[in-house]
Amino acid sequence: MNFLDLTQFEQTLLKIDKFCSQNHLLYIVLGGVAIMYHLEYRTTKDIDISLCLEMEAIHSVGEKLLRHFEPVFDNPLEFFEHNFVLPIRDPETGIRIDISAGLGGFERAAVERGRRVKFAGVEIQVCTVEDLIIFKLVAARPIDYADAEMLIQKYCHELDKDYLQNTALEFVQLERRDVFEHLNEYLNKYFV
Repeated sequence: MNFLDLTQFEQTLLKIDKFCSQNHLLYIVLGGVAIMYHLEYRTTKDIDISLCLEMEAIHSVGEKLLRHFEPVFDNPLEFFEHNFVLPIRDPETGIRIDISAGLGGFERAAVERGRRVKFAGVEIQVCTVEDLIIFKLVAARPIDYADAEMLIQKYCHELDKDYLQNTALEFVQLERRDVFEHLNEYLNKYFV
């Protein structure tokens, strides 16, 4: 899919934005769409969303989502309640959307820090560059490390380095020292 040919993505992003607005839900777009926004490269086949939810709201929000979108798996509400991710599909465009329940401290803060931006022909809430870097380092796949490094390289003079390091330090307590180590490797490379 060409970056400029996002009509189906625009339609699906608009539906998500409208759903969240009507249901008073804070959200951010992350993943491939956020990379496309911040780096203007790469393509993606799906949309990753994080919602700011309380544990007791997962079931009811999942039910509401399933009135507008199709489940990808059987027993979608049970899957959402156990894994905190609801894989759905836009019935009109066929685009897959992975909705995650932003229950934890970092994810909740990232949703709250999100900002409204123009993406192609629509306005959406997208995660900040700093939070996208952390999300990518947590995902820990080779492509995610490459994305994190490119984000740091492109935005090195604009990044909130203290926020990045303090946030990455929180993952050390969660036995994810790799997040902090990779971050500092990239920061040392581009902050000379």
